[in-house]
Amino acid sequence: MNIKKLIIITLIPLAGIAFATSCSKKSETNKKGKAREAAAKAAKAASPAENGSLAAIRDGQYTNLSWHVDNPASKIKQINIMRSPTGVSMKRKVAELQPAATSYKDCMPNEDAQWYWVHLVAVDGGVQIIGPARVGPDKAGSAHYIHPEDAYQISITRTDEIATLKWAFPDGEYKLIHVVRNTRPVAQPFKGGSTEVVSTLEGQSQYNNPLKNPNSEYWYWFRIITKSGTVVYKGPIKAEYIRSAGKSAKFP
Repeated sequence: MNIKKLIIITLIPLAGIAFATSCSKKSETNKKGKAREAAAKAAKAASPAENGSLAAIRDGQYTNLSWHVDNPASKIKQINIMRSPTGVSMKRKVAELQPAATSYKDCMPNEDAQWYWVHLVAVDGGVQIIGPARVGPDKAGSAHYIHPEDAYQISITRTDEIATLKWAFPDGEYKLIHVVRNTRPVAQPFKGGSTEVVSTLEGQSQYNNPLKNPNSEYWYWFRIITKSGTVVYKGPIKAEYIRSAGKSAKFP
């Protein structure tokens, strides 16, 4: 066989292997690049807002919040106010506000210190965060604090097959009333793991919720969003059998 032909025959497979290896490396590089780009977008979507500021001033039971951000209101779909007693976990949404809002007065549950964040939910689904801002404890204590949730009356009774939920809330319009249940009391029922029961706009009504297991306990939570945007939580409330239901299952 001609030596030149032999060299060519040998080089052709080697060239093919080199080309395949090169393509594989380029594909892997492209995948890594796309992964990095996706991670960067995710980080940007949930990062502190640039050129934003949040101020929080405590006045007894209330905290006066005010914020500034350069984002135009036309790019913001909703503003959520988040609160936590730790600054790390146990965050709870306490208000859903209109895009043009720049301040909010929060009614705190007790005299302890609290941490706040403002979440700017963009029209495209991204979220920018302003904060945190901390308010210190109320040195005067909470002896005279009010409890807004006390005005929201709920009773829940059950049979083996059905739980009957009845509620009577203060007069007015509501943006949303959201109800979930669980088979035990949990710290954050609206974070996932609970069963959806019903969502409604009606402040005085009732609802029959079918139950799967007559031998299981059922606990319910209400998240009530008022027209002003304030979020009120009520629960956990245990569904009690009618024959053993006490004062807690009736309206005061």
